[in-house]
Amino acid sequence: MGHKRPEQHETLAFIGAFAVIAYGGSFWDNKVFHMDLNGLLKYNTTQLEEAGHQYVMIPLLGRFKNEDGERYHLSPLAFETASGLKIGLWVDQLIHVKKSHLQFKGPAFSDKQGRRLSSTWIEMEILDCLHSLQSDHPGLIPKEVNVYKTLAHSGEEPPLKLTTNAWLKMT
Repeated sequence: MGHKRPEQHETLAFIGAFAVIAYGGSFWDNKVFHMDLNGLLKYNTTQLEEAGHQYVMIPLLGRFKNEDGERYHLSPLAFETASGLKIGLWVDQLIHVKKSHLQFKGPAFSDKQGRRLSSTWIEMEILDCLHSLQSDHPGLIPKEVNVYKTLAHSGEEPPLKLTTNAWLKMT
């Protein structure tokens, strides 16, 4: 998508990390927003490897799935999936952005003041990126598709389906 301003790079780091972590970890109901930055830094200072496969540790702050007495729900995700999603690369980008703002604790998905980002913010940023892609690369998303239109409750089939391969081409 060409040369990006620092803010655009940071936004893409948030979107990319959010998307691959949510997908790779099968997290739903905004669980990704519970990822703790301090835990992310703590558990990803060393390489995690098992049977020749590299992993990245995703620490969700709080108790999930009836856990008792645990501060973190730790989810090891493949550094790179068999389909080519580079989860570890996106986590590294997110860590780089947070360190560049001298942020080392609090929610991993937060603004520069440390306030947790919302799913609405992520959704709008994703839609803005899709709109930019549509303008810059009309072959990817036809111009007659309104990327901002919500079809979730209409019963219609969404006009836009991005496959893993399409996501890889955008990164």
